[in-house]
Amino acid sequence: MKSNSNYKVKDTLSHTKTKVIVLVGSKERPIMKKSATKIANVIPNSELEVLQGYHHGDISINHAEDYVERVKRLVR
Repeated sequence: MKSNSNYKVKDTLSHTKTKVIVLVGSKERPIMKKSATKIANVIPNSELEVLQGYHHGDISINHAEDYVERVKRLVR
């Protein structure tokens, strides 16, 4: 938790040229949502998606099919 509260976005993220979608659960801790927002704000043309009702890691662990579909849409 301490490392999450000290999270600093690296300046080099602003050089990202690939498509990026930042996923964060609506039931995440506020500090995690804040970090996700920071990341999305630094990466040009990225998307931030708040997954309603999801906890940390929920989509990739408990909703793998949904996660794979989102990744497929991203790389098309």
